Amino acid sequence: MSITPAERINHETDEVETTLSRSRPWGVQTERTARFVSQRIDAQVRGDIQQVPTADFEDAVETALANDPTADIVIGCLPFDPDDSAVFICGVDESALGAEQSDLRHTGSARIRSVIDVPDVAEYEQRVADVLRLIEEGTLEKVVLARSKLAAADAPIDPQLLLEQLRASSPHGFGFHIPLVDGGSFVGLSPELLVERDHLSVSSHPLAGSRIRTGHSGADEARIADLRASGKDAREHQLVVKAVAEGLAPYCSDIIVDDQDTTATDSMFHLGTWIRGSAAADESGHLPSASALARALHPTPAVCGAPTEQAREVLRRVEGDRGYFTGAVGWQDRDGNGEWAVAIRGAMIDGSTALVSAGAGIVAGSEPRSEAEETGAKLRTVLSALGLGEQVSR
Repeated sequence: MSITPAERINHETDEVETTLSRSRPWGVQTERTARFVSQRIDAQVRGDIQQVPTADFEDAVETALANDPTADIVIGCLPFDPDDSAVFICGVDESALGAEQSDLRHTGSARIRSVIDVPDVAEYEQRVADVLRLIEEGTLEKVVLARSKLAAADAPIDPQLLLEQLRASSPHGFGFHIPLVDGGSFVGLSPELLVERDHLSVSSHPLAGSRIRTGHSGADEARIADLRASGKDAREHQLVVKAVAEGLAPYCSDIIVDDQDTTATDSMFHLGTWIRGSAAADESGHLPSASALARALHPTPAVCGAPTEQAREVLRRVEGDRGYFTGAVGWQDRDGNGEWAVAIRGAMIDGSTALVSAGAGIVAGSEPRSEAEETGAKLRTVLSALGLGEQVSR
């Protein structure tokens, strides 16, 4: 997993500015870290991808590091559904980077021949309407409904090349390239930090509440203002902030919730809030690891809904298995430090096919057509990297 500069909104001028999102243990080696992680995974040296029950993830990570003295980092992926399996791989020391780098080869660009909607836009809008009725009945506060595009190419899709295309068009976010035990890959560039632990410092930056970015300064300024003034989006955002702060409380002291901010991606504007705390030791004197914190928070209402269990049951019934989409991707070192991002803005690559998914938070006041347009804009981030952005009007 890697961290790159993130775009923020200067609220005094409403202009988009690009800055390093914050200081972190990797410091100026941010881009080096990106190469280290993606190449270590892409090479799949020793074939040591491990699949474990999600409930056993933290113990499995600690055991793997203890059994491999050459490894100093683990990169992993948690599924959306905790009943599914997590995957992880041990990383070698950065000194091995040069040797592994020469082993990588790109297969070239594959041309997309067909795209199938899963479900189609009309069905997705009907699902939104159905969920809105449940919300009106008081059963739920929020459900994050997703839809997908299944793209088929004339040749195998190169996951590493896709990640590079994503970085070229949107050089910010949390890049990930996770090999899966079935031979496929999960690749993406997430804008959302689930949790970071840097020694005693713990932080999270949940996103919820969105507007589509037009690329025209005047129109975008109006959309930023509308987003910040929206009561509906503020309520949706606070559901997530409250859940994250409460999720961190058993593991942290001195939790501070910052003022709401606005974050920009290549296609969207999002409401965001920094939540920070100090890692607190348990009765045995052990600090919570980054992966333990990720498991404690995941899934947040930003990708599932609220209340969590009721929303997840609706999603199981309506969508079926999400796999690793809206899961969590990240890394952890031997000391328990690490970063985990929400697994969005990505694609499941299986040979010559790519399944690209995106979701939108449905709350009281949501409109089916607007939610379909929002998911379309989010889908375009990855589809454009595949050469298909113009095919997603909604």
